[in-house]
Amino acid sequence: MINKRFSKSLTKFFFRKQQRLPLQLRNLLKGIKFKIIETHKNITTLVYLSDKKIFRKFSTHQDGIEKIKNEAKGIKWYLKKSKNSPKIFKKFFFKNDFAYLDLKKINGKKIKSWDSITNNYPYLIKAYHHYKTIFQKQKKTYIHGDLTLDNIFFLKKKVIFFDWEFFGASKKYYGYDLAYLFLSSICLPIAAGRNISYDDKFYFKNLWKLLVLEKINKKIIMDPFNFFSKSIKSDFVLKKSYKISKKKFFPFLISSREKKTIMKIIKNTKFSKEIFNSNILNS
Repeated sequence: MINKRFSKSLTKFFFRKQQRLPLQLRNLLKGIKFKIIETHKNITTLVYLSDKKIFRKFSTHQDGIEKIKNEAKGIKWYLKKSKNSPKIFKKFFFKNDFAYLDLKKINGKKIKSWDSITNNYPYLIKAYHHYKTIFQKQKKTYIHGDLTLDNIFFLKKKVIFFDWEFFGASKKYYGYDLAYLFLSSICLPIAAGRNISYDDKFYFKNLWKLLVLEKINKKIIMDPFNFFSKSIKSDFVLKKSYKISKKKFFPFLISSREKKTIMKIIKNTKFSKEIFNSNILNS
């Protein structure tokens, strides 16, 4: 009797969960096994089609439809630049009242973004080299917009950047995503309650030095929090997501005190004075 009651309540739970899905999506999923994937507060729905091994991102909201369009464009652009990456793009479809994007499941390794830089450093270096193969070294370039380890898969010999919903943002300085990734590698562990170790500081300084070697714009290197805050709040596409949920962007997850601690590490590195006193970086 208990088992029957439990089974009945479980059925009701999953039915209620499925009822939250937009009608158009439920119609598309008839006869298909799927699982709802919980995401940040958003205007899109994500489901996993287990039999087809496909993730489907769906929206009926106009801003959500635009996001899906941007992501489809971004993935196509990325795959064209990254010729050796697995062909993850499956299908993109849209009407006036809804749109969806199907992406193949990636059998790669996900790294915990909230783990220490000391542990994540080798993967951050792999991502750094991959970035350089994708983005042209020019003053302004397309951006991913939210490049953290949460949005990167690592295969044996390949790296894949995914989740390109901010591809429609305006072009930014070369290295925007790289600096965002490196800064996230120290901010997200702090946001998760981790303390910064001596080794973490050492590896973070090494990452920041790479930005100097890449001649990333001074505004990003010397004042990253202020730069990213202004950039996100002033960009038409990024600002929309910021208004929905600040948690979408890690610079808004940590306190002013924690930001000061990180800025102290940046400003106390040996190369800081050289940057201020030279013209080797773009102004």
